Amino acid sequence: MVKGEGAKYFLTKGHFPAKRDTGEYYFGLQGHGILMMTENGETQLEAVVPGSIHYIPGNTAHRLINTGTGMLSVSACWQTESGHDYLPSEEMFPQRVLRDTTSVPVIKMNP
Repeated sequence: MVKGEGAKYFLTKGHFPAKRDTGEYYFGLQGHGILMMTENGETQLEAVVPGSIHYIPGNTAHRLINTGTGMLSVSACWQTESGHDYLPSEEMFPQRVLRDTTSVPVIKMNP
């Protein structure tokens, strides 16, 4: 995943598992980023770095955000029956992560 420009970071679209009760694992391989997870309107952020391991529970919308200056690379695994449900991002994520003038991630509520 490449880096973003301006106030916006490059990020994945995000999704729920289509079979809601199945989870996923993400493994940080390269770069620096944030894993955003939202369940029942509550958002949790985890730093993604080389060697990090992340469990994403079922019923949780999630997306990756590249906050680094280079490529963000992860490996992921999930059950074959999990699938992906790509709802509009406003329905999945009440917050967004933007870059301030000093390149620090800032959490903002969606309008």
